[in-house]
Amino acid sequence: MQYGVGQGGFHAQQIRFSNLPQGVSIEPYRFVYDCGSDTGPLKPKQAKPLQWAIEHFAENDEPASKNKITVHSLYLSHFQKDHIDGAKRLAELVDLKEIVIPHLTKDQLVHLLAQQIASGQLAELTTDTRAYLDLLERATGEGPLLGNVPTTRVRPGGEPPGVDAGNEPPDRIQAAHGDLEQGAYSLDHDHSTNSSWQHKRSRHLRVVGNSRVTQATSTVWELRVWSYAQDDLLTKAVQNELNRLTFKGKPALPKTMTGLVDQNELAWAIKNRTKIQEAYERALRSQKVSFAADHNVVSLCLHSGPANGTDLLWDRTWTIPNEHRIRHLLNGSPPAGGWVGTGDALLESGKVWLSFYSHFNQDGIDRSQQWLTVLIPHHGSGSGGNFNSKLLEGPVCNAVFSAGAFNKYRHPARSVLDAVADFGVTGVMVTEHSRPGFFEHLTYSIG
Repeated sequence: MQYGVGQGGFHAQQIRFSNLPQGVSIEPYRFVYDCGSDTGPLKPKQAKPLQWAIEHFAENDEPASKNKITVHSLYLSHFQKDHIDGAKRLAELVDLKEIVIPHLTKDQLVHLLAQQIASGQLAELTTDTRAYLDLLERATGEGPLLGNVPTTRVRPGGEPPGVDAGNEPPDRIQAAHGDLEQGAYSLDHDHSTNSSWQHKRSRHLRVVGNSRVTQATSTVWELRVWSYAQDDLLTKAVQNELNRLTFKGKPALPKTMTGLVDQNELAWAIKNRTKIQEAYERALRSQKVSFAADHNVVSLCLHSGPANGTDLLWDRTWTIPNEHRIRHLLNGSPPAGGWVGTGDALLESGKVWLSFYSHFNQDGIDRSQQWLTVLIPHHGSGSGGNFNSKLLEGPVCNAVFSAGAFNKYRHPARSVLDAVADFGVTGVMVTEHSRPGFFEHLTYSIG
């Protein structure tokens, strides 16, 4: 479901099994990718479209409710308000098990603040803005981003420490989950603790059963993230220019430059936006980067799709008539039915695209040839280096644009719409006027 929240993004997926043998149950697996919007209520005294969408998804509007649905993971692609400012409300209304964010260093936070002040995105210190800044500061730490929800911070490239989630041998997974009651199964992966890791391999969703099952785990679904971070030299150039700013003969932003969110310093910076903008533009020129191509500092992309060569092996105790071996019938190799969330990643750059594509083309699987639905980057922006037509070169059926109906940026751009049309792909517009939004339902037969 791509919810219609206006100028922002809120995507939710649910993976479930149906028509199972008597006595077998598997709880749905749910995750959310981005949860935010800048669009206000459509009418006075109405809820914001984002709030409506969160409550619709959660089937709940009361934080104290005892019957909350489980959301296994919340992925936040990057730290702009229109992608994250609903995260707190979501965490109140569901049983949230994990948050996954791109790793944000204190240096990158300085870069991000300068960028948002220079562009006018941070224009006043309202209560809402202060809450957003507090979240940014916590993102650079090592603890939970919200409440006590474990938070994983993903660095670009490399391998995670130890065995990645989804690759543990069945006996270790069995011990981690305990011996479930007879007939009980779950669709799950190992949840994170507060940690940072470099991610290269995939996280797999697995059917987990009790010790009576011949094979305790079977992989059925794949989740794979790719993390992008802005060039370190550019971030250093931004810091150097900001360090030169003075107020009454002293450095104007001493605490901010250490990665602390100081309200007084930010108030001065917002009041003196012209000075911040000039310093920021000098840094960009020094690295030969345009202002439009630096709206983003970090971003997290996510692939979601059926695992390659999935086979589910069940003990004879749970025999389906005439069939001991259950397998997904997935047409094509690799299997189709994937989706990719792109956040605001700068995919137009050849260097960035190569890193992105290479990450999703590993282990003998080109996942770009699985994607039936692509969430178009940055709401369909035609400038700033986000859109790359190579996203549409696979079997893509739907190009989804999540944008405000009358946004000031004129998203989606005509050039991007033209590219979508040239590939014969259906452009799906999701705005605050399309409630609940774009709904996609894929069914795989169990043989």
